Amino acid sequence: MKKNIVKVAEYLKQGATIVNQQHKKALRVYLMYGKWLNFAFLLFEREKFGKRIACTWDEWLQSLGIKISLSYARKLRKIADIIGEYSRFNYLSLPFSEVYQIRNQIANMLELHEDIAKQWS
Repeated sequence: MKKNIVKVAEYLKQGATIVNQQHKKALRVYLMYGKWLNFAFLLFEREKFGKRIACTWDEWLQSLGIKISLSYARKLRKIADIIGEYSRFNYLSLPFSEVYQIRNQIANMLELHEDIAKQWS
């Protein structure tokens, strides 16, 4: 299991560089990185539960040299949770901050309107 989290850590480092360079270019990059953060968080929690890691999630991210704050990582993970499974969102060229601001409306729309959710799949 330890090898998995080390490998994911390398992907997170590379992804952070890409995210920091993208700024407002493509929502897809943010969604992909949010999914990687979610996956890494699950692995981290397993390692922590197994007493193989003693630090916090934030400390672990910082130890990797990833220059993303805990709050920003949380936002990326949240958006990936909401729209990550809807492939058509990958084609939008919207600033991440705008999508995050309307995340609740997007979540409600996808949850309440099955026909609209299908269009975004």
